[in-house]
Amino acid sequence: MTTSITVPITLTLAERHTLSDLIEGFLHDRGWEGVRAARYSMDIEAAAAKLLRLAALKALVEGEHHLPPDIDVAALRSELAAWWQERVATVDEHDAQIAETPAGVTDGIAELWQQSAVDYAHQRVCERIIGQIDAACGAVAV
Repeated sequence: MTTSITVPITLTLAERHTLSDLIEGFLHDRGWEGVRAARYSMDIEAAAAKLLRLAALKALVEGEHHLPPDIDVAALRSELAAWWQERVATVDEHDAQIAETPAGVTDGIAELWQQSAVDYAHQRVCERIIGQIDAACGAVAV
């Protein structure tokens, strides 16, 4: 659903860096995979819409303070929620691996902790944007 209201998004510098890391590390390639895998015009249109939402997030990284009025807010919110859930699952997986590591074995644990910290930061920035979308849309169902 596109909305005619302006959705303001305020991110700190650290959050913009975290969002940039999420985009460059995970989402950029996924966006282009959709284009490469498109077989029909409808597939290309869906992939293009996803890339436009990715571009709106990239604009936030670059200092923009609102989402474009023609953005499909519901789809963007849904994608942010899915990315958030993926990060939660990854942190849970790392926690399980750390818990299963025998006492005294430290190889790889620091790397898992570091990746969990990055995934946790990705979760927080997704939550923050979702919260601002929800607040701006208020009575508008997203």
